[in-house]
Amino acid sequence: MKRCAITPNFFRITVMLVAFPALAYSAPAPKTAEIALPGSAPPSSTVSISPAPSSTANSAANSGTQKQEMPFTGWKQFSTGHFRFIYEDASKEIAEGFASFADDAWNRVLHAYDAPPEMTDVIITGRTGTVNAYAQTLSHYMGFFTTPPASPVFGYREHWQRLFFTHELVHVTHLTIREPGVLTKTFGPVMNLGRTFSMPGWYMEGLTTVFETELTSGGRGRSPWFELTFKAPILENAFLDFTEIGLEKEPPRGQIYVMGYLVMRSIADRFGLQALGDIERSCGNGIKFEESVELVTGFTPEQLFNDARKALTKKYAQERTIPEGIPLVRSSERADRYRPAFVSEKEILTIRTDKDSKDAAVRIDPATGEETVLFEGNFPDEFSLTAAENGLIIASLSKTRYQGMPGKTTSADLYVWDDTTGLRQLTSHGGLYQPALSRTGNKLVAVELAGPRYRLVEVDPASGAVTVLSEAHGKSYIHPALSHDGSQVAFLALDGTRAVLATALMPRYDFAYPVPESTIAWQTNRNGPIQDIDYPNWTERGTLQYASNQRGRLEVWEIENGQSKPVLADPAGAFWLAPAGDLICYASYAASGYTLKVKPAAELGSVPPFDGPSVPGAIVTLGALATDYADLEQLRTNAISAAKFKDSDKIRPEIRKRTNMPASSTPLHPGEESIFFNLPSVQLWLPLADFFATPDQELYVGAGAFAFASGFPLQNGERTPLIAASALWYPEAGQVTASIIADLPVHTFNCLFYGNRMISFDEDSRFIEYTEALASISMPIVYESFWNDTFSLSLISGLFTGAVRSADTLFSMNSQNSFSSGITGLFSVTSRYSKVSFDQKNILSIRLEPSLFVSHFPGISEKAWFSGEVIGTVRGGTRMIQGELELKARYADLPADAPVPGSLVAPRGTYLDSRYAGRSLIQGAVVLPLDITTRFFMEKMISWGKNTTGTYSSTEAADKPVLIDPWWYAGIEAELEADRIRLTYGAQQRFKADKDYDFAENFTLFCTLKIDAYVTKD
Repeated sequence: MKRCAITPNFFRITVMLVAFPALAYSAPAPKTAEIALPGSAPPSSTVSISPAPSSTANSAANSGTQKQEMPFTGWKQFSTGHFRFIYEDASKEIAEGFASFADDAWNRVLHAYDAPPEMTDVIITGRTGTVNAYAQTLSHYMGFFTTPPASPVFGYREHWQRLFFTHELVHVTHLTIREPGVLTKTFGPVMNLGRTFSMPGWYMEGLTTVFETELTSGGRGRSPWFELTFKAPILENAFLDFTEIGLEKEPPRGQIYVMGYLVMRSIADRFGLQALGDIERSCGNGIKFEESVELVTGFTPEQLFNDARKALTKKYAQERTIPEGIPLVRSSERADRYRPAFVSEKEILTIRTDKDSKDAAVRIDPATGEETVLFEGNFPDEFSLTAAENGLIIASLSKTRYQGMPGKTTSADLYVWDDTTGLRQLTSHGGLYQPALSRTGNKLVAVELAGPRYRLVEVDPASGAVTVLSEAHGKSYIHPALSHDGSQVAFLALDGTRAVLATALMPRYDFAYPVPESTIAWQTNRNGPIQDIDYPNWTERGTLQYASNQRGRLEVWEIENGQSKPVLADPAGAFWLAPAGDLICYASYAASGYTLKVKPAAELGSVPPFDGPSVPGAIVTLGALATDYADLEQLRTNAISAAKFKDSDKIRPEIRKRTNMPASSTPLHPGEESIFFNLPSVQLWLPLADFFATPDQELYVGAGAFAFASGFPLQNGERTPLIAASALWYPEAGQVTASIIADLPVHTFNCLFYGNRMISFDEDSRFIEYTEALASISMPIVYESFWNDTFSLSLISGLFTGAVRSADTLFSMNSQNSFSSGITGLFSVTSRYSKVSFDQKNILSIRLEPSLFVSHFPGISEKAWFSGEVIGTVRGGTRMIQGELELKARYADLPADAPVPGSLVAPRGTYLDSRYAGRSLIQGAVVLPLDITTRFFMEKMISWGKNTTGTYSSTEAADKPVLIDPWWYAGIEAELEADRIRLTYGAQQRFKADKDYDFAENFTLFCTLKIDAYVTKD
């Protein structure tokens, strides 16, 4: 069928391009937890200062059953002076924790940087096992996940909530320092994209990392583990070039945080914190970001970065004299190999994160460095693997489900692995992380997420029964390590100001559980100057080791007879060790990432006599190291700025900090909460213009608009209402084209409404006006994902109505031409199963989507018409390339003039009539399963089956009960998949052996949106 470009497909595709990133914002924009942790959603910990314990914190004690989660009762809200918090009951304690200091953080940012917005929305998301936070760059709200971090990268000197909140509030502040532009004021927040695109990632994250350190007692600028990410490249002469920052082609991971911190820290040290605000306030009015940096400092960003590199080279010069171990695995590829789960003379077991950020448990031969992958999985953090000398291997792995409320939830359990059977689930408890086995394998402990904090639990290695081992109000216990015989456990106790190394005797009798806090032995760092410590570990002799920066670098320390002393050092840092025959295997850091190194065992106890260059708790600064002649540099800076910007008074906007806003703090009244309704608000609208030509080449011009609205991305984007609409009016033709799509989450359902009105000319030059509408409900029955293995089953029901009318000539929408109309009930089941082979190299995915339609066509027939369709897809191959075979079949025994119910059994971007009862579509494709799945496809249609009425709209159909369509359809499409939603954009070319066809008329742009299964298609 020949179609004119009357329906504004391009603009509807634009709408969906805007709509889908709104969903994607649920995957937080600034990934504050990404630098050191192996998983994309690593659950790890610190502490909670909230006054009341969560009800979930006391559940499932002394039980092997699944922990009972707090039921979902809806979204709530309350406000402070400058923030509105949106949360559910399970996250209320976390929300109140944020609210207790939120207005104080607002005041701190006001005085140190600039005034944040007067009011900011804050979304609190729980049940996802995610350690992260984000600031949305368009509408400028913040989001926080409730899982506390346990990574030492952030340090343990500050409450994690204050640290994360300050970081994201600075983001919101710098995004709103300048007044919104004319386009944003006119067309909506989406127009802020133009401004954020011009901001380098290193600037955005470097700025916030500096202020998270300056405005709190902790922050990455004080963390020796964060320091490793730039110290090691300096020592190895492997520092990035400025132009490489953010490309992530070379280490370290999270370059925009690491290198951004160095640039922005250098500016703050040399020109004052106020210069960071001056740079942002000077942008605009024709001044680019790089020009603004040079205007304020006299240096380009690249010059500042190179100066920081020189300063660090001076800072770490003496560290080069420390003997360095040999890398256990020699590889030029970027990879992280974390603290081992087990070390012996014959094997070393650890978690490896490769260059593609895929996590795997690997076995390393200490003699050769040869590495063997045991299994891959969603490891929550680097402490998620443990093993014993009897061959027992246990891992904490995450599983995600989508059925039930509030939607997407993720939890971790313990799994046993062996060479013959693979993974076997040990616990069904939920919320279990950081397992630790004794060397003999007789004892197993783990960390359990209990409300906003962590506690220790003991797990039966055979049955998986879980018993609370120890917990304390206001503290989190993390990173447990069992002595070789399982008689003692060491761990870190976090109170929001420091990490304390503690030990406890393992109970021998049931009545001794849980271990009271009064019997815990506090080994080090409880009082006095704060050290940054982590990685507790027992030696075979029963002494306790840990990592500490007490001497200005990360070294392994050992406690023996009540005395602590350093026993191992490395130029970059050393923080865990174990003997491996005649060698010492230790955890360290290199330019390629976290690494394992070996030294001769005889060097244990040999450490440098001098202290390192980084005093514990001091901010890593660069100003004093940047130049040996500070006064001379300042003169040079002023001269450069004056020479390059002679007319700065004319082109530079007034640099004025918004200090006229009053500092305030409104008392928190948590009882004043109310129900929150997630209503969509307009994010973008645009005027539209289009035209079409009749077969007689008469031109008709139309004008209209489209708008896009969305709500907040609740539950990691799973519960986000979306509405997109467009319309065009052609006054000379008296016609309207329009489209609307609305996805509204209600309880566990997704309610979707789709409406479309289009006009076109068919192959016989007849004018066709077609209007359709669909209202459907999609409900997941089962939807679980475990690493790459997925199984889903969803039910869909809906009501479809369509009306069509045609004539030999163009007619207006108010004409009296008669309609052919129909109404159809839709019932569909969609299932998906994907499985990864045991060796993790091959993937098989199967989809099956059967649907049943019941239709009635008033004025055409009094009977009910039954039709159905089925879509089956099989895809298999490697991680890099896959083949796909898809069969779509439809049997629609309908009257000849009836409007066909919406269906996916049609070539992409094509509407099919009812001249044949049966339609089959066979597709072959080559698929590249990247972050955005790319598909190169070709499809062929076969029409078959006689309509029971014996009537057809074409004599061609009557003569050929089976017709192989002469047209071939080939194209390319990009598919974005986020949880239950799939969105596809693509282009298709229709062609046939006959050369006599118009290329442009047979070229189609299309987009397809699916929620569980069929929704709509253009």
